[in-house]
Amino acid sequence: MKFSRKMSIFYANKTPRGKAYCKRSMLIKCAQCGLCYIDSNAIGQKLHARYHRNAINGIRVGSQRELESFGKVIEKFTIKVGKMGSIIEANINSRKVQKVLDEVLQAANMVLNSQDNTKRWHGKTKFKGKVFVCIYRARIIGICITETPQIGYWMIQGSNILVPNKNPKLAIGIDRIFVVKTFRRHGIATRLLNAVANHSFYKLKLRPYQIGWSQPSHFGEFVARKYSGVVHPRSGKVLIPVYKQEDV
Repeated sequence: MKFSRKMSIFYANKTPRGKAYCKRSMLIKCAQCGLCYIDSNAIGQKLHARYHRNAINGIRVGSQRELESFGKVIEKFTIKVGKMGSIIEANINSRKVQKVLDEVLQAANMVLNSQDNTKRWHGKTKFKGKVFVCIYRARIIGICITETPQIGYWMIQGSNILVPNKNPKLAIGIDRIFVVKTFRRHGIATRLLNAVANHSFYKLKLRPYQIGWSQPSHFGEFVARKYSGVVHPRSGKVLIPVYKQEDV
């Protein structure tokens, strides 16, 4: 199911009652998932119900048997008492997996207010990166997409300022990293990044500063600082290794 791109362009204003309304009076914005929709319209309500469930709780993969064929299991760990989660390197050559990843990215892009990048799976040029997902109870609750940047930069954390004449050598780049709202603060983003560091290249473990970031969102910048940030010895400012999309 595809979501209308038009619905993602409306922005919300807070009212005295604490409800969020979009610029057009017929639309309201869900404070939890961020989707603008027509509350009085049955189709709008159905669209919101599906999107809200996906954005907050994750995308359902299917049965346990389908889950086992989704990709290579890298790690299993406890998310909640007695409940196990898995980090999986997705099989991006499978059309069935591509379809699920498209849906995950559509939800992630709307939450992050990012451009649609699902076309990469279906282009003529072979996708050179990897996709790591976190699955919990047959739902994808986190995703990390990598690519190979040609040149890196140091960005001053909290700004878009790049340090001149300083180009770190990046081995891999983070194009997208997203964890659904319900499962944030469970260390899932860190586990996804550890999977990137340990499984991007055969028998080679990357250091955090070798992993670059592409246009990190507020959530992404927080994770980037925690995982890859380096404190400049003179200024004391935190530098994050980044790259430009056009350099990929």
